[in-house]
Amino acid sequence: MKSETPVPTSAQDVLDRLCALHISTWTYGFDHESIRHLGPMAQDFAATFGLGSNNKQIAVIDANGVCMASIQALQRRLVALEAEVARLNDQLPRTESPSLPREITQSDRSGTRTRTAGEPTL
Repeated sequence: MKSETPVPTSAQDVLDRLCALHISTWTYGFDHESIRHLGPMAQDFAATFGLGSNNKQIAVIDANGVCMASIQALQRRLVALEAEVARLNDQLPRTESPSLPREITQSDRSGTRTRTAGEPTL
């Protein structure tokens, strides 16, 4: 499909476009009225991302790619925010009170995090 929309240039660009994309629910004409679907309209998806061979359907590979890139952008934001929280916590005055434990969790690149004392395991 020839598109006027430039393809996204970064994971953050994908996330920004995804956040602006209208999501709705609908029922296909051939489905029973009780069956609902959720997502963007194919025309809106094509116009937003400039992906796919047409604007009548969303290819699974394109939808998956948008989701994966958005997850990467969110992970980068999370790591940056956790680093900022840790930096701000380091600026707080230290107390010797055992009733106020200092809990800082950090993400590594794989998305795992360390569990602080007393934190429940999920």
